[in-house]
This record gives sequence, structure tokens and C-alpha cells, in this order.
Amino acid sequence: MEPIRNDCAYHNANVNVICVGGGYVYGSLGMSHHATEDIAVLRALPDVTVVCPGDPIEAELAVRAIANYDGTCYLRLGRGGEKRINTDLKEFEIGKAYRIRQAKAEKKRIAVFSTGAILEETTNACDMLEEQGYSVEQYSFPTVKPIDKEVIAECAAKFEHIFTVEEHNIIGGFGSAVAEVLSGLGTKAKLHRIGINDFYCIEVGSQQYLREQVGINAEGITKKVREVFDV
Repeated sequence: MEPIRNDCAYHNANVNVICVGGGYVYGSLGMSHHATEDIAVLRALPDVTVVCPGDPIEAELAVRAIANYDGTCYLRLGRGGEKRINTDLKEFEIGKAYRIRQAKAEKKRIAVFSTGAILEETTNACDMLEEQGYSVEQYSFPTVKPIDKEVIAECAAKFEHIFTVEEHNIIGGFGSAVAEVLSGLGTKAKLHRIGINDFYCIEVGSQQYLREQVGINAEGITKKVREVFDV
């Protein structure tokens, strides 16, 4: 943290910091290896760009983008082996979100945003929600800072409910970044943040196991969306 803050960000130095192991990737090694606060910490540093690609396509394009981007960039990766979701993505622009699917029906319309490698779980959850009668508009946000305010504003005008998904503490992370934008729009859209609810996971196990324990696997995401509508 100190070298990034004092030696890179303060000088607006052209440095790219690569994190391998975001979220619960190294869950089997215990809490000391859980990277679940990094987005919040790096997002708080002035002049630091925070990039969290969701799949190998986004990761490849993001690496090329930050290599030609001035200033200090933080790139959050998984560990490899993530599923390709954005098969049609050809261009990548820092600060832009990318639509994965478009809402079709008029009832139970929701927008679902995610950042980072939780994209596969989020996509599976959206598939399940569609099967259950929800009309889902899904976006991947490979850049958390600067965030795509335009997409957030467009969705806030179209949907009553917006869900954010992240493999990160809900305090200060991706959901908080979206909330900051929504707070200045004056819309009626309600934000629901899905992530780690401000605690350290004391369980030890695989990434998939820990996602299940904290409710950010596909089934857990689906359940949390349904709870909003089943009240």
C-alpha cells in the first residue's frame, strides 16, 4: 500500500500494478490470503485507475489498454482458468462497462452489474433468473475507477432495481462506487449490493466453496435477487 501511494500515485507515475489472486482465489490458504478489501483501498488513492476484468477476453484487452494509459493503474486478476464470457468483445476502453445481455420483457425487469472474475457466477445467476421469469439486463464493469457513469444513469432511468455483485467487501468497493453515482442522479432506482457483508470469512476451502459460504455463487446471487421481490 505505502509504495503504491507514496512512490506511484503521489507522483502520478506511469506504473502498472498487477494483482493475481483477487477475492477468494487462494481461499484454501486461509484469511491471510483473501484479497477482499483491495478495490476499496486502491479506489481511495487519488489518480489510481482500478481495473478488474471479468474474463480472459477482458483481461487480455485490459492489459493492452493499461500499457498505453498514463498514470498508476491497478489490475486485479484471478488466477487463470476463468470462463470466457465476452466472446464478442473486440475493443476495450478504460472507464467503459459492457453489456452482456439486454432485458426483453416488461415485468420483473432488473439490471445486474458485476466487476471482476465473479462475472461467471453472475452470468449463471442471470441465466437462472431469466428461467424464473425475470427480465435481466446484465453489464460487466471491468473498470471500477473511473466508473461508467453513463451506463449507471441509463439503467437508473430504466430499472427500479439495480444489483451489484462483487467478490469483495461491500464497504467501499464496486457497489459503493455505483452508489456514489446513483446518489447524485435523483432517480427512484433502488440499489442492492451483493458481496461480502463486511466480515472476514473464517472458513478454509476452495474459491467455489467460499463463494457458496458467503452467498456469492450463482445460487446465492439468485436467492438474494428473489428475496427483494418475494417480500
